[in-house]
Order: sequence, then structure tokens, then C-alpha cells
Amino acid sequence: MFGYVRTFDSELKIGEHRAYKAIYCGLCKQLGRSFGFLARMTLSYDFTFLAALSMALQEEDPCFEAQGCMCNPIKKTPCCLQNEALSHSADCAMILLWHKLQDDLKDSGFAKRTGVHLLRLFARKPYRQAAARRPMLAQKAGEYTAAQQALEANGCADVDMAAEPTAKLLEWLLGELTKDEKQQRVLERTGYLLGRYIYLCDALDDLEDDRKKGGYNPFLLRAAAQGTANDAEAIRQQAKGTLYLTVSELGLCCDLLQLKRFNGIINNVLYLGLKGSVDQIMQGKTRRERKELGI
Repeated sequence: MFGYVRTFDSELKIGEHRAYKAIYCGLCKQLGRSFGFLARMTLSYDFTFLAALSMALQEEDPCFEAQGCMCNPIKKTPCCLQNEALSHSADCAMILLWHKLQDDLKDSGFAKRTGVHLLRLFARKPYRQAAARRPMLAQKAGEYTAAQQALEANGCADVDMAAEPTAKLLEWLLGELTKDEKQQRVLERTGYLLGRYIYLCDALDDLEDDRKKGGYNPFLLRAAAQGTANDAEAIRQQAKGTLYLTVSELGLCCDLLQLKRFNGIINNVLYLGLKGSVDQIMQGKTRRERKELGI
């Protein structure tokens, strides 16, 4: 949903980059098949990683084929063909988008709330379709979103506690990708840390906006409790340190994953891509600039 979980393109091998882009294109087309053309506009790197990880764990090899693309209709490019991993990731994207919009309604000003209401009109039907196929995910997403809102409404200044609901949701989501008990524990820990990373990365990204507008931000509240609320650079550096520690532990989880394919892609994301997203935020790159740079 945020685009933080992505590859570090300059360190990917050519074949790995082609495979990753093929999964990205495949997910885009799956969103269109499942929910209509407009759903393709919600495509994100985060759910591309989820699809790649899911396929990396499966016994059956995914299929690829050169296909046309609406962004480049003349030249055909490799595309991952329809499979359960893509369908699952597309459903997850719509369910979590809906709950993010629900959360945005409580945090945003009037102008942004108007935009969120318009997006909800589009997202309602896809959400219902996805929730009908993945009722447990819809239930878990609702529960953890409510827990997140309660923490933020109470002004939680504990960074670890603030990130807990998102971390627990991703813990459950990744744990569902396998039936192997040992790998499930590894995936649950990976999901927990990934959810924590996404939440805290978004908080770091929004730091200045939240400071100006008085929005909830656990890093700002922690700094206020420590008496360093006026030292913006100290807050940013402390946030960076927290995220680096999370990325470091994700690397340890990565070593324990038993992947059947796409090892280079998964390792690239967890070892380099996540740190790269933090570094780009620290350099003041906007979300649009980071997307154009491809880290």
C-alpha cells in the first residue's frame, strides 16, 4: 500500500529483474481481471513482493509469457500468467486498501477526507468481492485496524506498541502462506517485522507533515516524552536507527526461509530494498521521486 517493500534494482541480476517485472505485470493484470480496469491503478510493490514470496514457497513453477501492456501496447514484455498467488495478492490488496481508507477518514483533514470518500465509492465493490473469497483476512484486517485506531486515538507514545497491530496483521498474513510448521514460524516472524517496518517507515515518511499539521506520529510523541521534540534531526536519526534494527532482523529471517525459486529477488528486497527505502526517505525523496528512481 505504501511502496516501501521493493527491490534495489541496481543490484538485481538481469534475469531476476525480468522475473520481478513479470510478476509486477502479472499482478496488474490480475487486479484488472478480479476487480476491473480502475483497480489496476492501485498496483503496488508491496503486494508484488507478497506474490513473489508466495510463488517462491510453492512446489509448482509459475508460468511466464510475453504479452502486451496498456502502458506499452507495441512491445510485448514477459508477464507472469494467472495463478493462485497473484489472485491472493490482488484480494489482499483490495481488502487492505479498504481498511486503509477507513483509517484515513479518521486522520485526514476535510479536503483529504473528500478524496477518501470518493475512493471508497470505487473500493467498496472490490472489497466485498475480495472479502467474500478471503473472509478471515477481512476479519483480521478489521480487528487490527480497530486496534490501531484505538492506540492512535489514545496518543500512544510507545513506538513498539504503536506498530504492533500492523505487525500482527502481517504476521498472520505471511503465516498463511505455508502449512509447514517450521517455515510457518519463520514466515510469521518475517511478517511481524515487515508489518512493523511498513508502519514505522510510513511514520518516518510523514514526520514533517505530522509535525506541521499536528497529526499522530509515534516518533514525535516519543521525542516529546524524551524532551527532544524540538530537535528534528535527532528524531529522524532515532527513527532511522529503529528501522535499521528491524531491517537487520529481517535479514536473519531471510536466511531461514526455504525458497524454491526467486531467492535473488527475495534476498534483494529484504537485505537491500528495505534499507534503500529508509535511506531515500532520509534524503527527503518524495514518494513520486522514489518511484521514478526505482531506488
